[in-house]
Amino acid sequence: MRCWRHRDFGCWRVELVAMMPRVDCPGCGVVVASVPWAEPGSRFTRDFESECAWLMSDQAKTELNHWVFWASHNRIPEIVELARRIRRRRPDILRTIQLGYSNARLEASDNRIKVTIRMAYGFHHVTNLIALVMLRCGGLDVRLPQPAI
Repeated sequence: MRCWRHRDFGCWRVELVAMMPRVDCPGCGVVVASVPWAEPGSRFTRDFESECAWLMSDQAKTELNHWVFWASHNRIPEIVELARRIRRRRPDILRTIQLGYSNARLEASDNRIKVTIRMAYGFHHVTNLIALVMLRCGGLDVRLPQPAI
């Protein structure tokens, strides 16, 4: 039996409870069946997660507006200049918060590619390098066979 937190109904907390059957999959073996209202491994429904994301983006917008208002009325010229820059880039900042993307992910993937290029030094063909980059950055979880002890 599993439980998922759902959107509240008025002042009542709502949880979905269901018996989860085990399914014999020919490719994966015995697995727990998936449900249409939640992502695999999540304890929250899709509706609850989307509502939380919407509330976070709305709250982030309010907090940013409040800080910019405070900073623009400050006496420190550097803070006022920062508030002016943030006001100018506000749509981009809010879009970044809403989408959850940051420069850190881009830098991490760029670093992984650079390390892979260093590893591939001496390859005869660029197609081998491209295949290695795709393998390392593609998100596949490749498990090599281990010797039995």
